[in-house]
Amino acid sequence: MFRQHMYSMKSLVLTVLILTIILGIEFEPAPLYAEGIKESAVEPGKPIIGIVHITFEPTFFFETVQYQSFDLSYRRQWERLAEQYDFNLIQVEGGVAFDTMEIAVQRLIDLEVDAILLFQHEPSAIAASVKLAQKAGIPIAVHGIRPLGDVAVPYIGFAEYKTCYELGKQLAQYFSENNPGKQAKVIILNARTVISDVERERGFTDGFKSVLPGTVFFDELEDTGSAQSVRDVLLADLLRNEGINVIFATNDLRAQAARSTLGMLPAEQTESIILAGVGGSGFAMRAILDSENPWKAEVGLNIREVAEKSYDVLVKMVNIKGSMKNGEEFLVPSYIFVNPSLDQVKKYIEENHGYEFKP
Repeated sequence: MFRQHMYSMKSLVLTVLILTIILGIEFEPAPLYAEGIKESAVEPGKPIIGIVHITFEPTFFFETVQYQSFDLSYRRQWERLAEQYDFNLIQVEGGVAFDTMEIAVQRLIDLEVDAILLFQHEPSAIAASVKLAQKAGIPIAVHGIRPLGDVAVPYIGFAEYKTCYELGKQLAQYFSENNPGKQAKVIILNARTVISDVERERGFTDGFKSVLPGTVFFDELEDTGSAQSVRDVLLADLLRNEGINVIFATNDLRAQAARSTLGMLPAEQTESIILAGVGGSGFAMRAILDSENPWKAEVGLNIREVAEKSYDVLVKMVNIKGSMKNGEEFLVPSYIFVNPSLDQVKKYIEENHGYEFKP
């Protein structure tokens, strides 16, 4: 049985200088597919949880498009949980291809873990890995992008629609307060091929319109997710549509590409534009603290609570056999930042990305 204990966060005093330095740290890659893990690393008598991450690098490529990875932050969260609840933890990288994921899952099976959490970006690639664990009688759950309907496995993720609805609502209020009487004209940067991004766009649009129903949305063009594609779509939208004053990007890499594109244009064309993103990465949180930056709003993904919910789900699957419905979803709301204070950003970074800043 897993043992549960109370966890107490340290109260730390931070400085702007340390925040900036720490957020710029490059992450080191971890060994692939459980290389170097030995039986002696597992303490007898304690349960074992195995985590298959996509990568411990800050980004990864899938079908030529670069994606943001928060797996290193999740890795820190799981290390915290292992210490808090006193269980053995094995964390490996599995990539995004079905064969590398299968190798990683099989390695965890060979190490006789009690439960597995599988991070994935390609829903069609996980079926074999899930069936591998289930055939071995090992509870497995999934985080990342929702599995396809024929893959019966619990899913833990973010409440994309609900969170982005609140972002749209708060950003519309911010826009209205700073632009009284002005009509909002919004560009959406999205590919609409991933369900999470579709839900983010739908939530943001509905939330924004709930405050400013007369808003005009320009969403005819889609990008592929690459920085160059985002630049091309944004420039085309700005040329075709006069008076754009709000840009919503469904992830931080899109928002970063939009910000760099705006920086290349004359100030008189961009000075009234407000930019919002989704992720909570280090560069995004730095940007929204800069008063000269158009990036004013951000969803900080609730990495801490998703890790905790994943732990709860795995514990329930292990301890109470048959209690978990395969295919059940557990969705966690995230944090909204609109023109935030430094203290708010510090707290988010510390609690979700696992940094312990020194005074």
